[in-house]
Amino acid sequence: MSMKKGFKDEGIPTNTIKETSDVFSGTALIFVDKDGRNSIVVIAGANHELKPEDVIKQEKIFQKGDILLTQLELLPETIETALILAKKNGMITIVDAGPPRNISKHIFPYIDVISPNETETEFLTGINPSKSENRLKCAEKFLKMGVSSVVLKLGSQGCYYNDGNFEIFVPSYKVPVVDTTAAGDAFTSALAFAWGQSGIDDVLDFANAVGALACTKFGAQPSMPHLDEAQKFLKKHKK
Repeated sequence: MSMKKGFKDEGIPTNTIKETSDVFSGTALIFVDKDGRNSIVVIAGANHELKPEDVIKQEKIFQKGDILLTQLELLPETIETALILAKKNGMITIVDAGPPRNISKHIFPYIDVISPNETETEFLTGINPSKSENRLKCAEKFLKMGVSSVVLKLGSQGCYYNDGNFEIFVPSYKVPVVDTTAAGDAFTSALAFAWGQSGIDDVLDFANAVGALACTKFGAQPSMPHLDEAQKFLKKHKK
């Protein structure tokens, strides 16, 4: 199945996709151990063919949009251009800070929400957030860099939020783990979907539920739960 067909089947518009015959689509080789934990090798491929000028040509999309969600598998200059364009047009910007890589200091002030996992957090701040006493320190580092709010993805522990004025830890849901691949992607996508629709505690709880559901299936795209699945899960596991 082609990627475009997969997008169309999910109702995702494909009219602005840039195609090239020079390289293959971005690819990830994923190794999963007996406990469902994964190691991933990424081959950027066409991801690095998306240039700043391609983003600028699509400014009309930014003018209509509410939220920009991106991650770090693109060229740094492309990410920066998209973030600047999004803020210019009044969008909320959310960055899933993976894979771990250095980010230009110029990018941080354009980020409303940064959402790194434990490895990415330690890479960017030098502090491991797995211990509860370190989470505030990690958040403070990100806030000093210029981001507006921080959502730390803490795997099986849950997630931690801090915007400089308010902080909250929301525990995870316990599920039978088959494959943790794309659980973080599912979490941050859910975060973007729910952002602003209710209180931050409910938004984070929803994101935790979607991330947990992704762990119960094999694969990346195939493990992404639909909204009705998440709603049923939350109803069943109402806290």
